[in-house]
Amino acid sequence: MIRFLNGVNKFGGFGKPWFYVHSFHSLLSSSSSSSSPSSSFHHSFTATDPNVLHRVLQRCRVSMNLKAATKAHARVVVIGLATYPSLVSSLISTYAHCNQPHIALHVFSNVLDLFSRNLVIASLMKDGQCDVATKVFGKMLVRDVVTWNSMVGGYVKSSRFFDALNLFRRMLSAKVEPDGFTFASVITACARLGALCNAKWVHGLMVEKRVELNYILSAALIDMYAKCGRIDVSRQVFEEVVRDHVSVWNAMISGLAIHGLAMDVIVIFSRMETECVLPDSVTFIGILTACSHCGLVEEGRKYFDMMQNRFMIQPQLEHYGTMVDLFGRAGLTEEAYALIKVMPMEPDVVIWRALLSACRIYRKKELGEVAIANISRLECGDFVLLSNMYCSLKNWDSAERVRRRMKMGGIRKNRGKSWIELGNSIQKFSAADHSHAEMKSIYRVLEGLIQRAKLDGFTPLTDLVLMDVSEEEKEENLIFHSEKLALAYGVLKSSPGTKIRISKNLRICLDCHNWIKIRLLVELFLGCMAECPQLMHILIEKKVSDVCSLIPFPDLQMEYYRLLEKGTIFKIADMLLVACLATLYLACRRKAPVYLIDFNCYCPPSSYRLPMAMFEENQLYEDMDPEAIAFQCKIMAKSGFSELTSISPSLAEIPKIKALSFALEEAETIMCSVIKNLFEKNKINPKTIDILITNSSVFCPTPSLSAMVVNKFRMRSNIMSFNLSGMGCSAGIISMSLAKDLLRVHRNSLALIVSTETLSLNWYTGKVPSMLLSNCLFRMGGAAILMSSRVQDKHKAKYKLQHIVRTITAQDDQSHGCVYQQVDPADKEGVSISKNIVNVSGDALKKNIASLGPLVLPLREQFLYLFSIICRKMCCTRRISIYTPKFNHAFEHFCIHSGGRAIIEAVERNLKLRKQDVEPSTMTLYRFGNISSSSIWYELSYIEAKGRMKCGDRVWQIAFGSGFKCNSAVWKCVCDMKPDTATAWRDTIHSYPVDIMRTN
Repeated sequence: MIRFLNGVNKFGGFGKPWFYVHSFHSLLSSSSSSSSPSSSFHHSFTATDPNVLHRVLQRCRVSMNLKAATKAHARVVVIGLATYPSLVSSLISTYAHCNQPHIALHVFSNVLDLFSRNLVIASLMKDGQCDVATKVFGKMLVRDVVTWNSMVGGYVKSSRFFDALNLFRRMLSAKVEPDGFTFASVITACARLGALCNAKWVHGLMVEKRVELNYILSAALIDMYAKCGRIDVSRQVFEEVVRDHVSVWNAMISGLAIHGLAMDVIVIFSRMETECVLPDSVTFIGILTACSHCGLVEEGRKYFDMMQNRFMIQPQLEHYGTMVDLFGRAGLTEEAYALIKVMPMEPDVVIWRALLSACRIYRKKELGEVAIANISRLECGDFVLLSNMYCSLKNWDSAERVRRRMKMGGIRKNRGKSWIELGNSIQKFSAADHSHAEMKSIYRVLEGLIQRAKLDGFTPLTDLVLMDVSEEEKEENLIFHSEKLALAYGVLKSSPGTKIRISKNLRICLDCHNWIKIRLLVELFLGCMAECPQLMHILIEKKVSDVCSLIPFPDLQMEYYRLLEKGTIFKIADMLLVACLATLYLACRRKAPVYLIDFNCYCPPSSYRLPMAMFEENQLYEDMDPEAIAFQCKIMAKSGFSELTSISPSLAEIPKIKALSFALEEAETIMCSVIKNLFEKNKINPKTIDILITNSSVFCPTPSLSAMVVNKFRMRSNIMSFNLSGMGCSAGIISMSLAKDLLRVHRNSLALIVSTETLSLNWYTGKVPSMLLSNCLFRMGGAAILMSSRVQDKHKAKYKLQHIVRTITAQDDQSHGCVYQQVDPADKEGVSISKNIVNVSGDALKKNIASLGPLVLPLREQFLYLFSIICRKMCCTRRISIYTPKFNHAFEHFCIHSGGRAIIEAVERNLKLRKQDVEPSTMTLYRFGNISSSSIWYELSYIEAKGRMKCGDRVWQIAFGSGFKCNSAVWKCVCDMKPDTATAWRDTIHSYPVDIMRTN
């Protein structure tokens, strides 16, 4: 509120008469010919326009006109915009520049709500007023994550990366939880600094806080590690993250490009096309940059044409710039100039500088002068390039004129700076620096290193000193470059085995490059004999645009192998090579862990239920035999089924409709439902699926079920898809076994398994009792399972796969014909189930346990089992029974295939399990019936819904199938699991278990 007393304005302590408000209109409507802020606005200005007021304050800030600023401030107050965030930020910035900080802070104090204060800070940072924003930030008593993000992001945009990292540490100390925006800014700061230790620390924080990686953070991480010199880690991150956005691919391509790995860039680009990710203009900038750094002129031309003709991307200024740089680096300066002349847009200073740089390297004086003439505003780098070009041609007079022009214009050359990161600190050095506290020791170490390099044959490249001075002065000029000082400091402060990483703001000079290579190779190859105290890996990189790795250099290595005359070194090298190869072999042999991320089971609607009365209603169908109906009713009464099991709607008709269209509809309904729910629950993009396996025992249409899934969910064209049929109810575990093998071969992949069985075509309408059993047992259902070998999925996975054991007894005729698809005498097709199925199942289970037991049973149980066998054979009597191992000591949970009540009870009896161990199986049979290969997942879902699964618990899944097969899968829970209500059991889980004997 503004109070008026005797014509005086008390707002902000100005003490100015209010008539300035009246004169302000005159100030705004005066002639624009004057350069002063009070006369620089058009007469048509509207006094209530905040944009114009903002421009007024900007001009006041530039000219430091406090009087005009107070007038503008008064107008802002009069029209009620005193808390308008952009105007407040302009007022604060203007008063700060006019050396009135107390007024600036008073203006900010009138902004009361946190939202507006955050907008003020964001506006100050946007205008580059970091110091003012810092003072305002310091006066804020209440801050939220947006406040901190605005400050950290503003520091990064203003290239104040050290301040950004320091503020981030303050943010963590203040117990403010960073979000994805925070980490995006901090990652950028680490990348621009080349600070690897800080980069690893920030990445570790993201993993610890489980920050979800979107494409922005994924690309930022890849870019960060590339600019910190760890392109290997960049590749690892790239392979682990979701790659469905072009930004992720662009980051990897750009990272490889600045490391000079053009062939790898081309491979990545080929993978983009394979994985159906369309490149954009940024992609081709990275590709052309890689070709430029590696001198691949023809490849650069090829991709420049491909961008226009194949992908219909019109070249922008940046693309022409990279092509000019490509031609210039290759020495094709005339071709580069010709391209500049035919560009459809006006070339900017960057393009002319690229041409000037090439002219300096290849000594093209005339073309270099053309480039200089076209640079509208010359900066220090342009003068330096031109001067160096004249010096290289021994044209000292022209070089002196350029230097004199620089001096007259007050233009100074950018000093070379280098950073070295040791531990958690970053030290900065400049050429011929004397400001460091330990500079005497650094210079002493540097002189020692230079003398040792000369003894090893190093000769300074004095030709690089483009000055008309003596050789001694040139050599002295080369000694104290910033990268050499940084390296000397690293040698002084590091211990043996330390990796030294040095970052530079300019391109490293050739003299420093060669000197460091010689020091590195001599110490690396002669270190064992000379007992060198420092055995290091050294990396010198040019900030942002160039990374130069010093090992390996084949030509330099050959030169130093010639110096190694004693065979001892080669023996040591051979031993190291063998050790490295052995380590690599063992690392490759290590099997990649396979995780179960999640699964989803199909829950049929209530309209699909199959009541007991249906069999009686079937008597109305004249072709149905009454004895067959009575037999089915008798089996159903003893089956352990409830009234809640479901079948396809087409089978509920009288007469029943058996048609391919209904079977396809049934399969599509089940599979699409479970896959969609699974993807939505886990936020999975269908294009990230690498492996797809579907299994259905009897129903095998063309196109296959796997093709149906690919079509419905628009999956990638290079997905590895498989469709299994004829495997019976154990096909689910067979699919898991196939997925496990594929995931371990194709690491960092995602596999989707869909298990189902359709009834529409398989309902038997004949009279043979053994074939009628399938009508009584099998019901509608299915499950989708998501498995992974990706490292990033370890923290969100539910289970880790321990073992899969498969057993088949098809070599025995009785086992082979136990479950058999055939045609009855009336030429009606169905599946016959033998009376011996329980005995056959028991025999198959024994053989399966014989293979699984040694892998899972405790040593005590194995010993007792073996001891009982030995006693029985030694005593030659069958009175001594073989000990049955207690599998409850090996597993906490059991998922026994719900093939029928008799099979579940036989397994319970033979393995001496408790009633609660088989409860998931009996309840699944009761609620859903025999749902073929997916039944084990309904049982696991039951355990989770009951809240019984704990971290560290082991689960044994047992499935039986035609053939005859018994397959086992062992999982270990790797997370603390809460009861999952979004399952097939949903709201009915509280009503289980039920007493099946009493119910039936």
